[in-house]
Amino acid sequence: MLTEQVIVYFKEKLGLDVYLSDNEMIMFFASLSGYLSHSRTGNSSGRTFGTIKKNLDDLYDFLRKIGCKEREIITILENSFDMLNVEVKKLYNKYLLLGVIKDCESDPDFRKKMIITRPRDFRVSLEMVYARYMFAVSVGYPEAKINWSMLMHDTNSEFAKKFVKNAYYKPYKIFESTSDCTPEWLLNNFPIDDNFINSLKDLEVNKGIVMQFEQEQPRM
Repeated sequence: MLTEQVIVYFKEKLGLDVYLSDNEMIMFFASLSGYLSHSRTGNSSGRTFGTIKKNLDDLYDFLRKIGCKEREIITILENSFDMLNVEVKKLYNKYLLLGVIKDCESDPDFRKKMIITRPRDFRVSLEMVYARYMFAVSVGYPEAKINWSMLMHDTNSEFAKKFVKNAYYKPYKIFESTSDCTPEWLLNNFPIDDNFINSLKDLEVNKGIVMQFEQEQPRM
């Protein structure tokens, strides 16, 4: 439920009075109310003020550490209040993992831009992003083509289709149909390796966020 306590906290934390017009403010809280009213489990006990406050604080701190400004954080929430559900440790590890894609070589701010403009893509789990990446590498998919769209935006069917045999032979096209490459198959065959995730902290593109994120936290 959207209470006065929640409204006041969001206004103060995000500086909404500074960045939003009256109409924009109404729309912001209408969307927030819809998010708070929706529960896939039918149990809203996890959306107490204390939980909402912690989720916002954690997300806000992470986004500030990757360089997002307050107005950009507001935009992220406007685009997807589901970001408040994200576990920050997994978000951080996903951010590190995405440092391997070629998009980030040409634009160090690419990941930040995408989290601002396409936060819904972050609903894909860390485990699935890792499994997609490791599978693609294992079958020799061209690394230059392992990009944001493939790891984060593709549906299960769109991802699988890249590896289905057709008239144009490619060594990585190993499946007879998309039904052979299911999310369950990927997750079972490429379980996440914490040592690999930790190794990504040494990538040049990740050094800045590692320094910011781990200043006050133990190494994960």
